[in-house]
Amino acid sequence: MTSIILEDLIKERLEKLLYDLVLPKPRDGNTKDLTGKIKVFSGFFPLTQPGKKNENIPGIAIKACGGKNEELVINFDIYVYSEKENGHREGLLIIEKIRREFFSDPVFEFAEFKKMTWDMLNVSGPNYEFGGLLYFNIPPIEIEERCI
Repeated sequence: MTSIILEDLIKERLEKLLYDLVLPKPRDGNTKDLTGKIKVFSGFFPLTQPGKKNENIPGIAIKACGGKNEELVINFDIYVYSEKENGHREGLLIIEKIRREFFSDPVFEFAEFKKMTWDMLNVSGPNYEFGGLLYFNIPPIEIEERCI
């Protein structure tokens, strides 16, 4: 249950952190460049049909993806859109906000933030994808004494 609870806590925290951030959205043939708030998803990022614009961009998908002993790893995927030549900066802005948030307030109910890694996965615009990992220390499971 630890991984599920931590995933939910991180989703809530990211929703609060990014609530006011408005970024470009993909446009269709009928509208000019649109902007929208960032959506945060648990699990995988929702896909759209080929040829249709993805209404979920800008967005982030988070999921528990690994761990070992007293370490739990949460994966995050960031999807942003920009037609600017430096459009990747929209994703960098989100990464910096996440980094500052977790380093400035690293303690959750039962876990402590340890470190963050990230990479730009798609380097060709206008759709940019970033992936990263958040590492947490979690308490060990104690052996229970049993009465026989």
